[in-house]
Amino acid sequence: MKKIKKTLKITGIVIAAILVLLIVTPIAFQGKIGEMVKKEINESVNAEVDFDSFRISLIRNFPHVSLRINGLSVEGVDEFKGVKLADIGSIFVSVDVMSFIRGDTWEIRSIRIDNPDITVIVLEDGTANWDIMIPSEEIPEEEEEEEIEEDTEPAEFNLALRRFEIRNANIIYDDAPMSFFLDIKGFDHRLRGDFTADHATLSIPLTRAKSFTMRFEGIPLISSAVLDFTAEIDAVFSQQHFTFKQNKLAINDLLIGFNGWFAMPPGGDMEMDINFESKKTDINSFISLIPAIYAKDFESIQTSGNFGLDGYAKGIMKGEIVPSFALNILLEDGEFSYPDLPEAVTDIQLIANVVNQGNDVDMTEIDVAKFRFNMADNFADALFNLKTPISDPQFNFSLNCDINLDDIEKFYPLPEGESLIGKIIADILAGGKLSDIENERFERVKAQGKLELNGIEYKTADFDDIIELRQVSMDLSPQHFNLTTFDCQFGETHVLANGRVDNIFEYMFSDQLLSGAFDLRVNYLNINDFMVEPPEEPVEVEKPEETEPMELSIIEVPGNIDFSLNTRIDKLLFGNIEIDNIIGAVRVIDNQVRMDNLRMNLMDGSLTLNGSYGAKKYYNVADVDFSMAINRFDIQQTFNTFNTAQILAPVGKYCTGRFSAGMTMQSMLDEKLNPVLETLEGRGNLSTHSVVVDGPPPLQKTAERLKMEKLEKLEISDVNVSFSFKEGSIEFDPFEMEFGNSSAIVSGRTYFDQSIDYNIEFNIPREELGSTANEYMESLVSEVSAIGIDYELFENIIVNAKITGTFDEPEVSVDLSDRMKDAAGGIRDRVRDEVDDFVEDVEERVRDEVDRHKERAREEVEEVIDDTRERAREELERRADQVVSAAEREAERVRRESKRAADSVREEAREQAQRLIDEADGRIAKAAAERTGDRIIKEADERADRLEREGEERAQRIIDEAEKRAERIRAGEE
Repeated sequence: MKKIKKTLKITGIVIAAILVLLIVTPIAFQGKIGEMVKKEINESVNAEVDFDSFRISLIRNFPHVSLRINGLSVEGVDEFKGVKLADIGSIFVSVDVMSFIRGDTWEIRSIRIDNPDITVIVLEDGTANWDIMIPSEEIPEEEEEEEIEEDTEPAEFNLALRRFEIRNANIIYDDAPMSFFLDIKGFDHRLRGDFTADHATLSIPLTRAKSFTMRFEGIPLISSAVLDFTAEIDAVFSQQHFTFKQNKLAINDLLIGFNGWFAMPPGGDMEMDINFESKKTDINSFISLIPAIYAKDFESIQTSGNFGLDGYAKGIMKGEIVPSFALNILLEDGEFSYPDLPEAVTDIQLIANVVNQGNDVDMTEIDVAKFRFNMADNFADALFNLKTPISDPQFNFSLNCDINLDDIEKFYPLPEGESLIGKIIADILAGGKLSDIENERFERVKAQGKLELNGIEYKTADFDDIIELRQVSMDLSPQHFNLTTFDCQFGETHVLANGRVDNIFEYMFSDQLLSGAFDLRVNYLNINDFMVEPPEEPVEVEKPEETEPMELSIIEVPGNIDFSLNTRIDKLLFGNIEIDNIIGAVRVIDNQVRMDNLRMNLMDGSLTLNGSYGAKKYYNVADVDFSMAINRFDIQQTFNTFNTAQILAPVGKYCTGRFSAGMTMQSMLDEKLNPVLETLEGRGNLSTHSVVVDGPPPLQKTAERLKMEKLEKLEISDVNVSFSFKEGSIEFDPFEMEFGNSSAIVSGRTYFDQSIDYNIEFNIPREELGSTANEYMESLVSEVSAIGIDYELFENIIVNAKITGTFDEPEVSVDLSDRMKDAAGGIRDRVRDEVDDFVEDVEERVRDEVDRHKERAREEVEEVIDDTRERAREELERRADQVVSAAEREAERVRRESKRAADSVREEAREQAQRLIDEADGRIAKAAAERTGDRIIKEADERADRLEREGEERAQRIIDEAEKRAERIRAGEE
């Protein structure tokens, strides 16, 4: 019994330990595992892969392992920088652990992808953003052959998937070489099946899209349709052969059924034999494909007429070889009407075929043999045929219509608040071969007719103003499409234009650039009218409410056009910016808007702009490359209008006046058209005109340190500044500014995070300087005056200021030492000059006196030679002693005054150091102040020691020189 209990106890402990490990291990290591996974993925792909979290659970679906990745994003690099291939909310994977242990088949029980946004792009040169795997090194031919032979052997294990699900996906596929575009929104999909068996039935119980749009060669084949697809497919995995069983495809009200098979056998070919046809023959199926009609009371529409759609695809697809295929659409005697409206759309006829006999895609022929309808006695009739679309497109096209828009309300219920009037007339005929157009054999090409829009007025509840197309006239010729008249009014905006479009057929049939040149004249253009979104529901308010500033967004620039605009806009309103007299050339090409000498007036000044703005589809950023000449912009208007000015030049908030500038700038723009400051590059020059700077924090702090209130508000004469953008900052080269009787040399930089690093060298009249500096200077003067030396101070004082911290909370240190050193040096020079003058004067007097005595001695030499010689000797000795005594007194005074000056320097330095410490705020600031104080004291002690040494040296020189002179006097030499 005890053994049983002991065994159960041990077993329980083991089970508990295992459970603890199952719970704790994923939690303890999933962070490291996530980082390892992220690192390995990024080393394997040409993309930037990131995710928010990576979780592993051994308990949630025990005995299966659950993996979850949240916030997965895959962003392109190089030419796809800024484009996200994938942005996925979460990925959930459930794996059967036992299948890994058994080893024969690795079974993934389920994969679920939630809220993915997928954008797949193929550029004109075939480069695709989905091709992100880094290619492995090439394998030698012999090894490759060996591996191929080995691959024919049965695999040691298989990978099985039980269930796959996608929830709420948004998918874009844009293939430029194929001119194919697909946009799917709100996509849900479920797939189930036993992928471990060679022969199984795959079930697709759900494939649904809230919005499905498909375009080919720019032609919208399906637009914003609701898609629903279910199917069961018989699969033979060893042959990759799939046969349609029960299936249903619904596009709005159009129901299509498929039968046949599709296979991808080893070797890379794709084989198929598929037939499809519409399951409903009433006209509702066709009408439902028209988005406006399908969305507007579709169930209540009364219809009649016959509709049919069928087609097939049969054969092999490999490389440029295509299977034979066909699509046939027939609509006869169609009619529909809304029960509450008096008129109907009648005589709807459509015969359209797309057919290819196989092998060569150039054998495709598109033929719309008939397309016409009548709307309340307004008719439209069109034909279209296209052959050899690849080698040399041969086309025929005609359009004839006369539509009075006033009659639309008779057969179609416009939304409340909308109205539409005016007239559309078209009579166009075109036909020929593209090669004849490209080789300018225009006599072989038919291209004639016109399109006119007259008196069109459109009113919608979304806008207060009516959109008026007063007159639009276009003529067609083989060479170009002439826009002879364009006259449009929207609110206060009035647009006049004319010009022409060239190579329209080359654009339509061979993907060449669509080029054109226009003259554009606008009296007033309010961009805000086109950018502000209306409220979802009307709200009654007694008075206008304050609104948030309008947010801009990236504006895509087409890449397949080359339009030149000779532009003149009298007034333009963009956000809160008013721009007048815009004149210049604008060119739209290569996903860029290029401006050539575009001149305009704004900010009470003028601007000349050269450069480009570029933005591509799907990219979240744009780029600009501008050179600008700004003339006399108002500083306050500029600062309050442009957010970038507030970041680059925060001092503008405190300035009034004007400035001019010439600059170059290159930068990326974010999704709100703000510069991405880390990418900002360029340089320029700025000049000001009569600027007043009133109270910016750095000047306020400097004024406090120098006790000069005058610095808080400066009237600055014109200055010129050179600057550059670098390393996340705007850097200023040293420049000089004058204010009153003072001046300053300024240099430094403002970082984009608003931290600053300025150096300012002030040159300030002494009488305007604060008391601290003046008291020090006056003490030096009083000391030298005490020894009988007159000295006048410098009229101007140099003050060095270092300003760091942030613009709003600056830290200021000032340094007077350089100018003080100059003053002390001047006093030393004056003392030296005074002593030298004194010695020279003594020498001169002694020399004169000796000369006089010599003269008298010579006159009396014969009479009193002995007596005179003795008296002369005594006199020389006495005078020699006098010279020595005078020199000793002078030397002692020099020593005393030098020591007094040295002691004064030491005392002032210690007081200055103590003031720095007392004024410092915070531990770090005090430590810095103590270091600065120590340096000031050390330098002062050195200067004082030098003063004492120099005084002692001068005193000794005075005594030595006097002794030498005394000896010469005694010897009768002087």
